[in-house]
Amino acid sequence: MKKTHLRGGSLMVFESRVLADLMLSGADQTAWKAAIHDGNRLQKARPATATRVGSAVCQRLERLEPPFWQALRDGDDQLATQVAFCAALVCNALLVEFIETVVADVFVTRAEILEVYHWDDFLDERVCRDASMADWTSASKRRRWMPSSTHSSANWKRRSSPTSVFACADVKGRQ
Repeated sequence: MKKTHLRGGSLMVFESRVLADLMLSGADQTAWKAAIHDGNRLQKARPATATRVGSAVCQRLERLEPPFWQALRDGDDQLATQVAFCAALVCNALLVEFIETVVADVFVTRAEILEVYHWDDFLDERVCRDASMADWTSASKRRRWMPSSTHSSANWKRRSSPTSVFACADVKGRQ
């Protein structure tokens, strides 16, 4: 399996839609460069930023099948967000495990808020399996916590049933 950026950023739904369109159109490298750098379709201030963001999003999307790309490109905002979230889950086993354990437990107990300490405790418990996690700085741990720029605080309020989230869990990525 390819290594991906754990800190790839927020869900980047807008960028995912743009790249899904390019993937569905079968764009070659020249067309990608023209769209990303020359056309600034990702709307980034610098070409280097567009390349970095495009690479992170592409690594997520390439593991999904074309019908997901089409749903991402053509679906409403809610569907596109769910597909972008599925793409993040497919390439981030740590995030999947967090959802399967901590978020599911928080949902079952009907807690209204998922706190930052849930993430911290989760990471602390995983250090015994991967000692390199002990070297992560506090800042790195925070960046890995719900990195979406759409959240104004570190708390995530419970909005929907986890069944809508877990519906994507069986998506098989491509190598």
